[in-house]
Amino acid sequence: PDKLESRSLRLDEDPLGEFPTLDMFVGTPATRRPEYFYTPVYAFDNVAASLTERALRVATVHDLAGKSVVAFPNASMHLKEPFTTFHRQVLASSKAYLETERMESIVAMLLSQRAQVVMLDRTFLRFYARKLGRPNLQGITVHELFPERNIIYAVSKQQHVIAQVRKHLDDMERSGWTATMLKAYL
Repeated sequence: PDKLESRSLRLDEDPLGEFPTLDMFVGTPATRRPEYFYTPVYAFDNVAASLTERALRVATVHDLAGKSVVAFPNASMHLKEPFTTFHRQVLASSKAYLETERMESIVAMLLSQRAQVVMLDRTFLRFYARKLGRPNLQGITVHELFPERNIIYAVSKQQHVIAQVRKHLDDMERSGWTATMLKAYL
């Protein structure tokens, strides 16, 4: 793995260990450490997507075999089984599989036909598709392959920090601010 990929994996394994001076980290830790405190912030609704005009059959992760696929970093870890095994057995060694941290690039590669299938959060797909001229996912087929949601957590070594974050998130939800922001961007 390259330096960026290696660092990204370390962040998923132990975010506060990677940056010991941080009070809090927001991300998707691969494991829950008993010495840290957590609160959920957002649940990724990951999907696969292809251009409708290509009429690709993508009903299971195994249908990704032989296709050019672009995904977010560490997708094999975050998308869980059966994708994890399929990635290890098929995609990890494929030159047609790429992971990138730039969500806009993932959608741009789909729209420019440099990728047959992309995998990312449904909200990011909608946002960047609209930004790139495809409102309402026009001409994009969404494939529901990943039933398990991937949760972003606020993580801290200090319980009071997590309690404060949770209070503010709950306040934003109750006031309608969260719904207003999502509606404004989607």
